[in-house]
Amino acid sequence: MTSSLKSQQKNLPRKPGVYFFKDALGKIIYIGKATILKTRVASYLRSDIDKKTFQLVQNASKIDHIITPSALEALFLEAELIKKHKPKYNIKQKDDKTNVYLIITDETFPRLEITRPTNLHKYKIKESFGPFQSKKELEQALKILRRIFPYHSDKNMKKPCFHHQIKLCPGPCANAISKTEYLKNINNLKAIFKGKKTRIIQQLTRRMKKLSQAKKFEKAAILRDTLYALKTHRDITLAKKTTKDFKVIQNIPKRLEAYDISNIAGKLAVGSMVVYTYGRADKIEYRKFKIKYQEEKPNDIAMLKEVLNRRFRNNWQRPSVIFIDGGIGQIRAAIEVLRSLNLKIPVISAAKGPDRKGFRIFKSHQNTNIDRNLLKEASAEAHRFAIAYHRHLRNKNFISQKTERRGK
Repeated sequence: MTSSLKSQQKNLPRKPGVYFFKDALGKIIYIGKATILKTRVASYLRSDIDKKTFQLVQNASKIDHIITPSALEALFLEAELIKKHKPKYNIKQKDDKTNVYLIITDETFPRLEITRPTNLHKYKIKESFGPFQSKKELEQALKILRRIFPYHSDKNMKKPCFHHQIKLCPGPCANAISKTEYLKNINNLKAIFKGKKTRIIQQLTRRMKKLSQAKKFEKAAILRDTLYALKTHRDITLAKKTTKDFKVIQNIPKRLEAYDISNIAGKLAVGSMVVYTYGRADKIEYRKFKIKYQEEKPNDIAMLKEVLNRRFRNNWQRPSVIFIDGGIGQIRAAIEVLRSLNLKIPVISAAKGPDRKGFRIFKSHQNTNIDRNLLKEASAEAHRFAIAYHRHLRNKNFISQKTERRGK
């Protein structure tokens, strides 16, 4: 059977999802999830597998799969399918000591709890999900989701909880949210657990558009941020279950602003500001600046200061991190501008060589650790946007001069 399984494994995609081992009669005997289906299933077909895995492979005739948008969705789909099919080898390889359930309590402001099957009777349960094969993976998944849809988890409702202070609880414990608004978060989480994330995105998009049309821009902006987080959540922790990897997730800032200056010998100088929301380019938020600074010699530092001063005079959403194209001189200039405006925002700069190769990073705060690939992408995008605007002004100026000569 193994040669047939190996042939099937080679045709699996390099995408996240859920895989099924089936016996000769087509019955599902094992269900698992994967960040990369092709790689995960290959691990079952090695020569050094343990006795239990060997028995599974010997009894399997076919491998099927379902692709999911991310490892997070695969985690919840795996639990749902194990509950439905009760595969022989899932039951055989796991017991009550390793399986866990996710429950939503039946309270005015429902809480989310992870518990063992033997403790289910201790809760007044509204709805439950599971069994999940790994408590640690479920905890990591909830850490990701809680930043998108905050929920309450403290039994004590007499005072604001710790999670409310760090914005992971919307505050029923502090009378900061109504029951109706709180239940929207819970219902959104339930929909994700049931694999209906696409429906949530559609609903939130419609609500955001209605709020924008009604000129309720602040509320619309909150929904926009939620949508970006929902679409771009980083679930690397579900693939590499280490504390170090979770820090990488934390290092995708809510709003990264990257700046670049473009000019030819100081002429027609422009500045660009590009925005990345939760790691994704947010082009609606891009801004361009026609620099007013005029001197015989070009001065990128002075131009950068002008752009930053003009940017922070506007009442735009504040960035989590500022990223500057340049070296130590540029980062010092940015820090100087921020101090003059009494703003405390981490600044990162990257010095590149004349051919824009190399990437030496400078930081205003040493504990500000942003994904390096994100910085490279933002740097290239800010440069592209600045060049495009500079080219536009140059062409416009050329046409204007040509028209003037014709007039003469």
